[in-house]
Amino acid sequence: MNILLVDDDRFIIEALREKINWAKLHIDTVYVAYSLTQAQNIIREHPIDLMISDIEMPQGSGLELLSWIRNEKYDIKTIFLTNYADFNYAQKAIELQSFEYYLKPINFEKLEFIIQKAISKIENHNLNGKNDALLQIEDNFWYDYLRKPQISRIDELENIASKQDFILQKHQYFFLAVLTINLNEEDYSAETPSWTSQLKRELQRISQPSYKLISLFKMESQVDQYVCLFRVDSSKRSDKLAYEIHSQISNNFSKYSNIIYKSCHKISDILFHTKELYIYNEQYVSYWNTITCVPHSFPTSFKTETLSITFLDSLSEYELREKINSLAYNSQIPTFTLQQILLDWTQQIGIYLDQNGISAHKLFQNSTHDFLFQRRFHSIESFQDYFDYY
Repeated sequence: MNILLVDDDRFIIEALREKINWAKLHIDTVYVAYSLTQAQNIIREHPIDLMISDIEMPQGSGLELLSWIRNEKYDIKTIFLTNYADFNYAQKAIELQSFEYYLKPINFEKLEFIIQKAISKIENHNLNGKNDALLQIEDNFWYDYLRKPQISRIDELENIASKQDFILQKHQYFFLAVLTINLNEEDYSAETPSWTSQLKRELQRISQPSYKLISLFKMESQVDQYVCLFRVDSSKRSDKLAYEIHSQISNNFSKYSNIIYKSCHKISDILFHTKELYIYNEQYVSYWNTITCVPHSFPTSFKTETLSITFLDSLSEYELREKINSLAYNSQIPTFTLQQILLDWTQQIGIYLDQNGISAHKLFQNSTHDFLFQRRFHSIESFQDYFDYY
């Protein structure tokens, strides 16, 4: 760690160099400058972590120097020394986010204590910054491998991870889930932060030593559907964590959601389980607020009972919903069944419009239709809402 001493008084500089135990404070290099210009040149040429500067100097004040440091985006903690207890000086020092404002004459024991506090803060800041960087690397790694999962050998994944400076643990457990959030058009206003960042923030809040969010991203080519990955300490965390995620979304966003997850598994199985999770998410539609653990085996093709609904039936919304609800089993309907209903229904509507000389785009080409259409298979209620609108 390097420090820069800035003062036009050479006696002050020498006293600071001699009377502060820099080795004890683990300072590698002490640089000195007698003016603002000298200090700027040193900062440009050398990495400086901490600066102790006089405020009143004839060729540019310490406040001007710190203002330049902030404008140039240097991350340097600063302790100011001054002969004057001037409120304006102190106020300006606070505005520039100085670490300490210290009145001369100097008590070197007290100043050394202040320097130690500043060094501790710098070290904590650097450690947190390093941890944040490692978490971002890990998040990016999982995004690359889980958004379009291809089965890879565990040693291939370990090798790629190690090149990016983090270690995959063979015996570490992971919790993987797909989250579907019930959003409306107002939730996408220009003032609203991205839902990826909002969800990531909320799920980081429930992280604790036994389970920690390590990646969250929007599903490829999907709206309002997200993948989250937790690192967990046990294979028995699945149910508890799924319900905790659901509660966090419900309590903090007041939104319905669906959660589909796999029981906690080890790194060797994660890509296979991810593909299964995505397939299940495509093949089944649930009621809102359903939490589903994907079974070890599930049908990939369906023998479905076709629900015949004709345009001439003039169904009420209640009757329509009841007919669709009758298809549900364990709070789910195969997506294939709803696709058949929708195809038959829209075909009948298309024929009717054509017979009456009405262009379909004049009815359906609008933002509300597009919003409901994109989300029609997010839940059984979403399908019913789109059906009712159509």
